[in-house]
Amino acid sequence: IASNTRAICPNQNPPPSTDEVRALLDVAAPPLRRAIILAYYLGLRFGPSEVLSVKWSDYSREEQTLTVRCLKNKQRPWRKVYLPDAVVQEMSAWEKADADLAPECIVHINGRKVHRLREQWEKALRLSGISRPVKAYDLRHTHATQALAAGADMKAVASSMGHQDVSMLHEVYQD
Repeated sequence: IASNTRAICPNQNPPPSTDEVRALLDVAAPPLRRAIILAYYLGLRFGPSEVLSVKWSDYSREEQTLTVRCLKNKQRPWRKVYLPDAVVQEMSAWEKADADLAPECIVHINGRKVHRLREQWEKALRLSGISRPVKAYDLRHTHATQALAAGADMKAVASSMGHQDVSMLHEVYQD
């Protein structure tokens, strides 16, 4: 997990810090832990539009990529996201853990598709000791903030997050 950089997002609470993400991962139930990792490391939209819809068939072990289908983006309904080593390692462990269940979706409960994780998120916030308002979707903002702070190309970050161009990043992540 990268440094403790926060986005400068007007009119909203800062996204989770690195320490807060670690604390959440430490207490999260397995389906939520998978969702947090996908949102935080890959910048996926938390919820049914992306994180909860990613299927095992979207994962390429050979290419170390995930094809992400976005229900909200009609102009670009899918994108290929390259996986960092930490996610490749997690995916390998998840594959082994899921071998007997053969679930369709990567984030699942006992092999069944998950439709929401709100209760698990709220429980993880309590157990982790995070008392300020933090939305699961904000993991996406943490991803972008840290990628840009580390010097990632703005166009590459925008593309991996499913944006058509860098204008959204310019609007949300100001200097």
